[in-house]
Amino acid sequence: MSAANWTARITSVEMNEPDQVLTVALGEDSDGGGRNLILQCSLQPPDVQQTGLGLDTYCLMNEEGAVQYGGVTAARLHKNRLTLSLDAAAAEELGLGSRADDLRISLKVGEDAVRLLADGLRRVLTYGNPAQHPRSLELETA
Repeated sequence: MSAANWTARITSVEMNEPDQVLTVALGEDSDGGGRNLILQCSLQPPDVQQTGLGLDTYCLMNEEGAVQYGGVTAARLHKNRLTLSLDAAAAEELGLGSRADDLRISLKVGEDAVRLLADGLRRVLTYGNPAQHPRSLELETA
């Protein structure tokens, strides 16, 4: 088991009503440079077409433009550290390689931002197809 590590200095949780999307974003640099991870889900339940195409879950995106639907097997937020355990397909798609299965992100943000992040992650990672929900979801902010 190996991990990819980086530090997020900016986080955002936004509900986009016109596009019907909830977005959780973590970024290494406030100017948009460096590493980033975006987790997204619809504000509407999945429809028949999305279910048929396997798009009935949350989506992960990174700074390289990689997109992965589902794939988080566990999520743990404890104080200033977020650890996302990924299945092999998600790790490969996000460019972590076949040997990296944990993404560990140190958080250099305030307590309010961590609380918002926990709430956003809970909503995004439990969206849609229950088979794609993380088996373990531990989102502690204190």
